[in-house]
Amino acid sequence: MKTKNLTLIILLTSLIVSSQPCYSMESTENMGYMQRARNWASDFINRCRYVGILATIYATMGKYDFNKITGLDETKLSTYKANQLENAQERVEKMIEFGGWSPDLNQFFLILQTQYQQTLSDEEAAATEKEMAQEANLSYDEEQAVKEIMREKK
Repeated sequence: MKTKNLTLIILLTSLIVSSQPCYSMESTENMGYMQRARNWASDFINRCRYVGILATIYATMGKYDFNKITGLDETKLSTYKANQLENAQERVEKMIEFGGWSPDLNQFFLILQTQYQQTLSDEEAAATEKEMAQEANLSYDEEQAVKEIMREKK
């Protein structure tokens, strides 16, 4: 079964199970249910679009998986570049925006934000160090050669 068909079946089943029976479409209560169902479906589709189908289905059931939501391995966060961490932060923000706040999502965001700030700082320090080395225009080997020449002159 294709993922698209599976997603549609899950979406429709969820809508049917979560909605109240419609005895009269004219009542404002039923119209409210229809509005909520439309909003829920729209949010679900947006979460699928920005975060992923599997992560969205798990989150809908209350299971939040860091690796599926962010697309990163939590144990190797220090190996990712700042732009990858920033993209992962945006995915968590989209999940919060379209799925509602949860303590797990908040924790994921804080972990990513901390690592992002650290990685950004490390990248800036490395760029500064590289720039200073280029300004000095000496590599390690050239520096050794200069020292040897100075020893020979003595």
